[in-house]
Amino acid sequence: MHLKDSVLELGLIQNKPGVCYKIHTSSQPRLYPNPRKPEYKNIHESCTEWLKEKEYNNCLGLRTQNDEVIMLSCKGVTSRRRRGCYKIINQDKKEEIVCQKVNRNEGCEVLTTRSNLTIVIHCIPRGYSPSIFDIRTRKPPREYRETSD
Repeated sequence: MHLKDSVLELGLIQNKPGVCYKIHTSSQPRLYPNPRKPEYKNIHESCTEWLKEKEYNNCLGLRTQNDEVIMLSCKGVTSRRRRGCYKIINQDKKEEIVCQKVNRNEGCEVLTTRSNLTIVIHCIPRGYSPSIFDIRTRKPPREYRETSD
């Protein structure tokens, strides 16, 4: 989510190699930890990379600690998925489409896998209230106006 003219734009997983993201397990629910007081010792971090497997040749992806692969792009292949949605290849090699969601309590955009891992894509700075923005319509919230009788 990026603030632009009172509208939050969806932040996406960056489509280039070497960009890293924190991946939380279900026992690590806080997505925006206090940097002065670390709550979790072992938050896994995974980086986008060119995949080495033959079946994913020329594809950029993000691999989780549970060996799930989020496909970002493949050379020569155009994606027609909705913005913020990704093909995930699960541990059992089954494919599914998973879309980003906003965790309003934490103010973070996340992607949750079938194995219940939460990939933190972007968090808005503390001080903004994520509940007052509509990400889908890209319209600012309605203003309240008093009318005189």
